[in-house]
Formats: sequence, C-alpha cells, structure tokens
Amino acid sequence: MYSLLDDPGVVHLMRQVAVGAPSVEIPRPVAHPAPLVPLVHIAECYGFRYSHVRVGSGIVNWPVVVVLHRDDSPGGRQRAAATVATLPPATGGMLPGLLPGRLPRRPDPEAQLDLIKAHVTFDVLARLPLRRGQALVWAMTLPILLLMVATGEYAVMGSVALLMLSMPYVGIAGNRLRRRRLARRLRAAGCVPILAEDGRPGFSRSVPSDFGGETD
Repeated sequence: MYSLLDDPGVVHLMRQVAVGAPSVEIPRPVAHPAPLVPLVHIAECYGFRYSHVRVGSGIVNWPVVVVLHRDDSPGGRQRAAATVATLPPATGGMLPGLLPGRLPRRPDPEAQLDLIKAHVTFDVLARLPLRRGQALVWAMTLPILLLMVATGEYAVMGSVALLMLSMPYVGIAGNRLRRRRLARRLRAAGCVPILAEDGRPGFSRSVPSDFGGETD
C-alpha cells in the first residue's frame, strides 16, 4: 500500500478528489509517463475517467498535465462508491492497489497500469512539440555553417552540421514508430481510436468497474 503522505502528487490529486471536483488535473514537470500512471489509476478508482494530456513548451523537458473528468456512467459511479466506502479521500491513509515504490502485485491492477501507461505514453508522444526543435537546431547550426565557409573546414564542420540537422528527423521518425507500436497494443486491448478534446488522435479506453472484471 502507498501512504498519501509519501507523494506530493498524490496529495495534490486527493485534495481535488476530496472537494468533489468535476475534473482533476495531474501535473508533472517533465514529459515522462511512468510517474503519471499510478496517479491516473488512483483517480480512476475514485470515479474519474482519463480524457487527454496537455504538453507545455520547453527546449529539452516539456511539462505535462493529465486531465480526467468525472465518470457519470453506472460503472464509474460503482467504481467511485466502492473505493470511497473503503478509502474515503479526505482521511489520508492508504491508496487502492498500490505498494510503496512499485506496481501492485495483484494481476488485474498490474494489467490496468500497463494499459494506462501505453495510453498516456501514446498521448504524450502525439503532443510533443518535436517540430519546434527543428527550428532550434537550424538556428544552432547556422553559425557552424557560416564558420565552415569562413574557415574552409568542410569535412569536420560539415559532418557536425549534418549530424545536428539529422537529430530532429531521427526523433520524429522514432516518435512515429513508437506511436504505431502503442496504437497496435491499444487496439489489441480493445481501445477505440478517437479524436481527443484537443483534436489530436487518441483512444477511448474502457475502465473495469471493479478493476477485476466487467468494463463500463
């Protein structure tokens, strides 16, 4: 089990849950999906449903915000009622299905966390501002090109410039490849391709009403 007092992100999330917010947001300073996964799982246990992610601007690291809305479906209400009856959000204490510093041992939550990770990772990759990096790399490479012409060091400086200019394209190609793999995995798990609230491609993922059987 995971103590509420151990993670500031959990404390921030549970404050939103405790006041009955119609939506909750989970911010992280960098676009790394792994720390978001247990927080999304916790929010879904308390009757929320994953919507989309927002990715901010940055040069190397991009801040990410995961948005979840209250799930008013019968399954969502059942999920929330079962969790609140056992673990009221205002009481502190322990969290559903989580262990300190690791994923849950029970197979059903583990499978859900793996699927959440694929879902969040796909959405983050689809929103990374990689093309902005192309302009930045060109701006950084231009002085090298000018120096190459001025000094006549075409072999060395030309190689450096070519390497720098290729990096964004390699990143974009790798991003597309990972998204294709994740999309195949999500479809195989029954997720349905959709357009998210921000108009970007995404998936609709069913959440088990009790995280151990029927889906809503």
